[in-house]
Amino acid sequence: MADEIKCSGIKTHNLKNLSISLPHKKWIAVTGVSGSGKSSLVFDTIYAESQRRFLETLGTYERQFLQGLPQGNFETLENLPAAIALKQTHRNSDPRSVIASAIDIAEPFRLLFSSLMEPSCKNCGSPTEMNTPTELLEIIRSEKNTNYLISVPIDLPDQKKTRKKLCEDLVLEGYTRLLVNDKIINLEDSTDINEYKTTEIALDRVNAELPEEELVNRIETLWTQI
Repeated sequence: MADEIKCSGIKTHNLKNLSISLPHKKWIAVTGVSGSGKSSLVFDTIYAESQRRFLETLGTYERQFLQGLPQGNFETLENLPAAIALKQTHRNSDPRSVIASAIDIAEPFRLLFSSLMEPSCKNCGSPTEMNTPTELLEIIRSEKNTNYLISVPIDLPDQKKTRKKLCEDLVLEGYTRLLVNDKIINLEDSTDINEYKTTEIALDRVNAELPEEELVNRIETLWTQI
């Protein structure tokens, strides 16, 4: 493909037989006074034609759910790649929203970064490894006389009332123990953890001496809680 978009004979709206070449892979600013045809060139001609050509690649069934833009008035438009338009709009958004959440790209970016990231410890930055349930079973089976405590970290809020409410909610969900500084405490004794900001929820104790079926079931149940 050539390295530029070639447009000729553009007569969309108030454009008068405009011919222009736009290089690929460059930032291009289209400027001019109001009514000079900026939007007619960029949105109503180039972007509209790119969308129309994309829709033509879809089947009849898919096209019935999509509505294309009106086709611009031009003679030729060559070397046109796929295009995405970000238009300026006025919308009433939550005052607490950031740019990403206000324009609905926060979730796509969250999924993108989570798929590309390399998991690491939030405290020291060291790489972490995510084991599968099968790998976890093999680790437990490899040490016959070892008890394993499975736990997950939890951030505790600073306010005592909020912290107490969180502990009460965890009890209602069926959790009973916390791991604080390598010490197991009863979750109902929430006053014992007021001096700590982070701790872990103790999910279960397992070892290789458990019957095989019970061990598999408990690991699978634990995996849904992690």
